[in-house]
Amino acid sequence: MRFTIEVKVGKNLLSITEECDDTKDLFKKAGFYGTIPSKCGNEECGGDDLMLNHRQPQGKYDYYSVDCKTCGYRLNYGINNNDDETLFAKLNDGWEPPYQSDEDEDDAPKKSAKKKSGTSALAKAKAKKAALAAESEDEEEDEDAYENTAAEEKTASKPKRTSSSILDKYKKKKKTA
Repeated sequence: MRFTIEVKVGKNLLSITEECDDTKDLFKKAGFYGTIPSKCGNEECGGDDLMLNHRQPQGKYDYYSVDCKTCGYRLNYGINNNDDETLFAKLNDGWEPPYQSDEDEDDAPKKSAKKKSGTSALAKAKAKKAALAAESEDEEEDEDAYENTAAEEKTASKPKRTSSSILDKYKKKKKTA
């Protein structure tokens, strides 16, 4: 069985013809093409200047992605472990910002700069966990500040002991002994 599907990759329209064994195979292949985006997932960009990309750094591993030419964000695809031929969109990872070296840390987009709309449940759970951890740290700092203040007040209410007062106390004990 042969089918042709038109896939919009950004502003480009691709016409793809595939061979299928049966209707299940048709659904698998058509389903994959449905994961190819037509717009950039970066909310600040949303551009339609996308391209399919394959990289093989150092001739070792194959990397597949859809890249935005406007902002540099990338949606990565993985290789199915069962057959080493089928790709799947890594939708749980979302759109990744372009790579920037550690030298440009101040200008580098943070991990939270990933696509917000359509974010996976996993990404939302990670964000919630991070927010709770930050909130917990703030509460611990507040408790530490409260304990420090209480300790300062406690020491402030005690009479200060000077060397002369300690010496006087010692002399009194000696006299009574």
